[in-house]
Amino acid sequence: MRLFKLLLTCGVFGSMLAAATFAQNPAAADLHQPASARNVAYSDDYMYFAPNDGGSPAAGATAEPENKTEAAPEEEKKDEPAAEEEKAPEPHRLIGKLGCTKINITGWLDMGMTGNTDNPFSRYNGTLAPNDRNEFQFNQLYMVMERPLKTDDCNWDIGGRVDLLYGTDYIYCESLGFETNPDGSPKWNAGIDYGLAMPQAYVDIGYGKMDLKVGRFYTIIGYESMMAISNFFYSMNYALRYAEPTTHTGGLLTYKHSDELSLFIGGVNGQDETDGVVDSFGTLTGFAYTPKDKKYALNFAIMTGCLDPTNDLTVYAPRTYFSTYLTYNFNKKWQSVTQWDAGWQQNYDLQGEVADFWSFTQYLFYTINDCWKAGLRYDMFVDDQATKLGGLRFGGLPGGNPLPLPSGNAGTVQAITAGLNWTPNPNFRLRPELRWDWYGGSGLPLFDDRTQNRQFTAAVDGIIQF
Repeated sequence: MRLFKLLLTCGVFGSMLAAATFAQNPAAADLHQPASARNVAYSDDYMYFAPNDGGSPAAGATAEPENKTEAAPEEEKKDEPAAEEEKAPEPHRLIGKLGCTKINITGWLDMGMTGNTDNPFSRYNGTLAPNDRNEFQFNQLYMVMERPLKTDDCNWDIGGRVDLLYGTDYIYCESLGFETNPDGSPKWNAGIDYGLAMPQAYVDIGYGKMDLKVGRFYTIIGYESMMAISNFFYSMNYALRYAEPTTHTGGLLTYKHSDELSLFIGGVNGQDETDGVVDSFGTLTGFAYTPKDKKYALNFAIMTGCLDPTNDLTVYAPRTYFSTYLTYNFNKKWQSVTQWDAGWQQNYDLQGEVADFWSFTQYLFYTINDCWKAGLRYDMFVDDQATKLGGLRFGGLPGGNPLPLPSGNAGTVQAITAGLNWTPNPNFRLRPELRWDWYGGSGLPLFDDRTQNRQFTAAVDGIIQF
């Protein structure tokens, strides 16, 4: 059986590499988690810039630039006019534009494999995500149908976007009352491993420097993303998986004050919730600033006012969460990103105590050449009230991660990840990585089926855009 899995994995990656080579040729159950334990995730756009990258980690990545500000590392020569930035080549599209409808259809495949030196019996990698299994995973078959806005100072326009995700990553972008019933029980996803999610479905109305999203959309909070093409690493940081929202349902107004500054303000129904048991109004605001020389970029976003479940499923209390990150370009090859998140929820338990949690993540990127990039990430997540950490895939339930959600662990979990990106052409990217996680705090250990407080994993995934 292990030989069969190995051959299957080799065959899958062989097909991916063959497809990447071809792309270079232009001719050519009822199980559900309690509402209090439904983790929030996310961000919407990943910012890693290097020369000839066109402002994204993978050429042609279909991220949403209005929600995050790009900071290209190209430095203007003194006493000379700034040269126009070279545009990265676009991936070959299977469908692309639909005639004269102005609708674009794009997508990608993301699949990978993780090896855990502990080889846990359950095959679950503790708190790791999205590669939470010690085996091959088909993470994402992702489809995007979008009509982008095209406005100027005097014209209106209407656009929109619908995203579909099928794969093992579906559990990270479910919304209460959308993919699930209001109480979190399954609606159309009854399986543990694979499912379908619709993380975005919105109408976009624009006029001049303003546009308004109405519907369900990715959050503006955080640095890493749910979309595989928008991240440098295969694995995600702890803030994305255990604290940040993934999506919101409501409205978000973006005002582009200038080429350097964009402002955001919106009203949403909490985080990862479309129609919950208790609905509430929350505000979502932020800004993105990049100076003209594009030496750095500063992003900030905060959500507050919404009611979220506590340890007592009958009690809902207001939660506030914010995230800020600074991207700094030392030169054409070196780039640093520093992120700090924090959140707190009032009256989290019956004693009226406040639960607080925060995280710090530091990235360092180095561009080797046009095809290779290297990255290093240090990640720390602090959960002193034991309200967040746990098994993300049906934690503590039959067939799910043996680590309960929440696990009852109050303490700090940390990780160091080193990885490479190989992008031989705009359609294909390979992301190998090594990761070391460790935990310090109360409760049983988090890793190796609750027998170890540290974990070492080696993983690799491949992304094909189409």
